[in-house]
Amino acid sequence: MTENQKPVFYRRKMFWINTAAALVLILTAFMIGSYMSTTSLHGEKLKYEEIQAEVEKVEKRLTQKQSEGKDLDKDLERLHEKKEETNEQLKALDKERSEAEALVAEKDTLQADIKKLEESKKSKDSELDKVLKEIDTKKEELATVTGKIIELKEEPKTLSAGFFTVGKDIPAARYKVTPNGNGNFFVNGGAKVNVMIGSGSFYESEYVFEAVEGDEIELTTSAHFTPVQ
Repeated sequence: MTENQKPVFYRRKMFWINTAAALVLILTAFMIGSYMSTTSLHGEKLKYEEIQAEVEKVEKRLTQKQSEGKDLDKDLERLHEKKEETNEQLKALDKERSEAEALVAEKDTLQADIKKLEESKKSKDSELDKVLKEIDTKKEELATVTGKIIELKEEPKTLSAGFFTVGKDIPAARYKVTPNGNGNFFVNGGAKVNVMIGSGSFYESEYVFEAVEGDEIELTTSAHFTPVQ
């Protein structure tokens, strides 16, 4: 017998039975859902409020992390600016170093040039000394031929009016005597030299003599004694 062939009340009964079963199933599912609304977190069963509290905590931590992230972004931006500033400083230092290296190279070149000039000067000085010696030699030869007096490079010695001894007051040498005024000039009491020195027609403006050790010199005026050849 099929379902359509069964009595009406039977079919109504089955309807309500099915409806009741469905309600039971729905209620059971709701209760299971309500029961399952509690879950396990960190090994403990938490209710919805506890889960919500945990969610809020997580959201707070997330907000904190986001704030920290913003701070990190600001720090990174500052570090980037510092990096750019440091790069500029490094460029400036590289430029200064290049300029310093150029100056050092220029200094080395100048020092090399100075060294060459000094060597050249030494060579020229040596040549000049040779030339001067040759000139002195020629002057001596000329003086020998013409009888001219050549003054030596020694400083002249000035004697005042008075008595002096050669070898004690003045070294033995050949001298040119140049007076500072008018007066008499005697050597060994006039036996070796007896002249009037000074300016004027009766005086000698200069006088050359050979001073030998032990000679006695008498002057009535001061005079310069210049060593000569």
